[in-house]
Amino acid sequence: MSATGASVERKWSTIYVKEHLYYHLGDELNVVDINIEWPEAIDYSAVKPLQQFISKKLFQVEADNLKQAYTAFKKRFGEPVTQKFDTLPDDRKYCYVDCSLKQIAHSEGRFISYRLSYVSSPASLSSQPSDTVNILFTYDVIHDRVLMMKDILRGNRVSGDVGGQEFFLRVVDGTNADIPDDIGAMYLTNACLYDKGMLVDAVVVTQESFHIPVSSAIGLEDNKSFFSKGSAGLFNDRTPVVHSVFRPDSTTLDGRVIANTVDAKPAFQGGMDSLQHFLSLHVKYPDFERFNNIQGSVLLSFVVDERGQICDIRVIRPVSPAIDREAVRVLGIMPRWVPARKGDMAVPFEMNIPISFQVVN
Repeated sequence: MSATGASVERKWSTIYVKEHLYYHLGDELNVVDINIEWPEAIDYSAVKPLQQFISKKLFQVEADNLKQAYTAFKKRFGEPVTQKFDTLPDDRKYCYVDCSLKQIAHSEGRFISYRLSYVSSPASLSSQPSDTVNILFTYDVIHDRVLMMKDILRGNRVSGDVGGQEFFLRVVDGTNADIPDDIGAMYLTNACLYDKGMLVDAVVVTQESFHIPVSSAIGLEDNKSFFSKGSAGLFNDRTPVVHSVFRPDSTTLDGRVIANTVDAKPAFQGGMDSLQHFLSLHVKYPDFERFNNIQGSVLLSFVVDERGQICDIRVIRPVSPAIDREAVRVLGIMPRWVPARKGDMAVPFEMNIPISFQVVN
């Protein structure tokens, strides 16, 4: 295991952003939590239609890259809070915002699926609008298009007395939630492609009018009639491999220039042995992946800034969403590195590092 300078050609790049932000707009206080897994390149594709879709649904802006979308989004909440308040802000002028984008599944050369959530909860005197968005969606890599529930399900097979009842039973069978016996109705809210089938969100309504949200995995093999022709075809078709060159931005997400060449690269305090020891102490193997023998080496890129802090973490060779997330988490809690130096100045510099996950019998 070693940390090296970043390379240029990338088949895959997902940037992970997790921030807890305080912004003020006049005498209003906005508390913004960000936890997103933003796609920059998937199977050598720049996925601009996907980035445009996410920008509009998550940030409510027109953009085709994270930096542009994120900058415009934060401006809505005013200016960053940089010092303590002389007096506590009025509770009635608070707004709490939560943004989340999580990868659900990826089939190489075929599709990638996400869960997107945006919740804005303003107090009574806040000028921010109240809003809630919670969707599953799939990006069709072959045809460069976003698929929603209506595009994935075969409508005439999941509605009506016979088809609707049959699909209802599939949803119940595929969930881990505790479903009561007195079910009165069920309605579907979301769907996306998922591993070898689909993931469906639904709400089960009991006869006493209790609403129970459930998620259910439904396999393709025994349920193909419930899939639209286009969604079922994505499990068979595959986009041709085109080795285009994805070039990462030459600046960090907050606008600092990343050095191309340096006299001394960044280093973990104590050297490679200390880095390996840190990883052995902090990496936690996700239970599902361990049980199902999912293993491999996640390759990450990251910037060590002029203060030695790690920022702009990207997964550039994935294993699975949960394993990728764990590798990003561990990288994010590392202590400061020794920054790169150019002459007598510390400068931001991009590095790569592999983190291995191996099941030991």
